Amino acid sequence: MTSLPCKECVSGFVRQGKPQGAEIKICGRDAYISSPIPEPSKGIIVMISDIFGWKFGNLRLMADTYAKEGGYTAYLPDFMPFPALDPDMSSYILPGPPDEKSLSKLGGILKILPQIPSLFSILYYAGRPAATRPVIGSFLTIRQENPSSPIYVVGYCWGGRFSMMAGAEDKYLAKGVVNAVAGLHPSHVSLPTDVENACTPLFVGVGTDDQYADVSFVEKVRKLYAEKNVPFASAIYDKVGHGFAARGDTSKKDVVAAMDQCMKDLFNFFEKYTQR
Repeated sequence: MTSLPCKECVSGFVRQGKPQGAEIKICGRDAYISSPIPEPSKGIIVMISDIFGWKFGNLRLMADTYAKEGGYTAYLPDFMPFPALDPDMSSYILPGPPDEKSLSKLGGILKILPQIPSLFSILYYAGRPAATRPVIGSFLTIRQENPSSPIYVVGYCWGGRFSMMAGAEDKYLAKGVVNAVAGLHPSHVSLPTDVENACTPLFVGVGTDDQYADVSFVEKVRKLYAEKNVPFASAIYDKVGHGFAARGDTSKKDVVAAMDQCMKDLFNFFEKYTQR
């Protein structure tokens, strides 16, 4: 995958609705929490955001859906080691399909990033695994207070890479802390490095029009997991591109269908791994 950000990573559509959860402090991090009511929780879903961060309304509404429809307690922590992009600025979220005339100001900046690699290098260095993995690993000490509850991790775009890495055993995270992980249209994944120590069931969801996490990427991951004899599942969603699960255009039936099916696939996958 390319190490430079793509315009799809910083564009998309803002969902309408008011998040129903709350902001809390837990495991040393600010986080948004949404809990199932009135049913008892089936488990915990820890969400790793895209580049728009933990305050992004789309992801908070998704956390509400995980709670309401899935029956999970959903946490959306602030994991980003650099300031998130502001989702309230219309220059970041496009009002329509991205094209040469409607690209955001940020999209314009992306075009010149290759000409100023020192600037991008600073941002990329800030979000490197050595800086981000310890933060995520620290939050997942939530396992200590929830010894019998299933814990799952799902990430989107930027967070998709780190959710995949959360399924690997290393000095930041012991084997068995997490029941299963999922990466939805992950970006900047380094194969095989990021999954060298994979030990946790993984689900990957991408769109047929995704130029960054495409079908060939999925097949490479499948092969690596097969070699390690670690459970792996994937889904390819028709007529959607990079970022669809987090920032898809809900005015389009194909996109809504893909988003809904992705949610169902995620729940079905997690429910297979209730025991560590």
